[in-house]
Amino acid sequence: MNEKKKLIAIDLNSETSTAFAEAIRHYANAVYPLSSTCAQVSREALHDIAQTFEQHEGDTMQVNRRHLPKIKAAVGWYFGPEGPATSESVDDYLTILKPIKR
Repeated sequence: MNEKKKLIAIDLNSETSTAFAEAIRHYANAVYPLSSTCAQVSREALHDIAQTFEQHEGDTMQVNRRHLPKIKAAVGWYFGPEGPATSESVDDYLTILKPIKR
C-alpha cells in the first residue's frame, strides 16, 4: 500500500492537540492497565500516539490511518459522560474527527 494512503491529515490547533494527547493517555491507562502484561504493547502504542499529539504545534498533523479508531474511542470516552473530563463537550472534539474516514 502507498505510504500516503496509510496517513490521514487532521487539522488541529496546539490546544486541541494537547487535549487529545491527554484523552489518549487516560484512555490507554484505563483500558490497558499496568497490571495486564498482555495489554502492554497496546498501552505503549497509545502513549506514543499521545506523545505525537502533545508535540504537535498546530496546523495539519499526519496520523497513521489504523490509529484512528482508537483515537476516536479515546476522545469519545474521555470527554464523554463516563470519562474523567468535566468541562469539555465530546461533540466539539468528535466533530474534528468525524469527517475523517478510516
